[in-house]
Amino acid sequence: MAQQNILVQAEIEHELKRAEREERDINFRGKVLAGLTINDRIINGKLDLEAATILGSVSLEKSVYKQDINLKNAIIMGSLFCGSAIFEKDIIARQTIIKNVANFVGAKVMGSLLFQNIEVNGFLSLTKADIKGNVILTQAKINDSYQAGLIIQGDGYFNNTVIGGDLDVSEAFIEGSFNMQSAFVKGNLNLNGTKIQEFLLLKEADIKGHINLEKTIYRELIK
Repeated sequence: MAQQNILVQAEIEHELKRAEREERDINFRGKVLAGLTINDRIINGKLDLEAATILGSVSLEKSVYKQDINLKNAIIMGSLFCGSAIFEKDIIARQTIIKNVANFVGAKVMGSLLFQNIEVNGFLSLTKADIKGNVILTQAKINDSYQAGLIIQGDGYFNNTVIGGDLDVSEAFIEGSFNMQSAFVKGNLNLNGTKIQEFLLLKEADIKGHINLEKTIYRELIK
């Protein structure tokens, strides 16, 4: 079998421009990319990375995305950076594997984050993010990451996060702490059956709906 072509940034830019011109989805479905950087831009089409393999990191920072981001079944060998980006639809990352951290600090999402069965190695941060819809992290895994002799704890950072719907983190595994200090959740918080190796921090969190901590395991609850 011939080795699959690895798309470099010049080829990625060609697809971005062609999709814009033809008013269609940006098609990287099942492709192998050296990395992906889309910063400080407006992207009108759906970004389709379903079942893609990205050999480096993905940076979507400070851009506006008018349609869905589809990362379902994708493998990102580096990190996922989405800081200060605006997503006008959903971000779909079901069964996605991210070998390093996933950082959405200060991002705005008009739709939902659909992250069922996602695996992150290193922290997942939604610090100061504003999500209008739901955040679904059922059966997610946030693992510690070991790099150059250093340990990046598998923490979930939701401090100062605003969620307009539900936050469902049921049956998940978090190797570090789950930090929801000063978070706001308009809907329900579901941590049913989730295992948190370190601390569950709910200090000054404002949860308007029901909080489900049935069968939740943690070292200590801080509230």
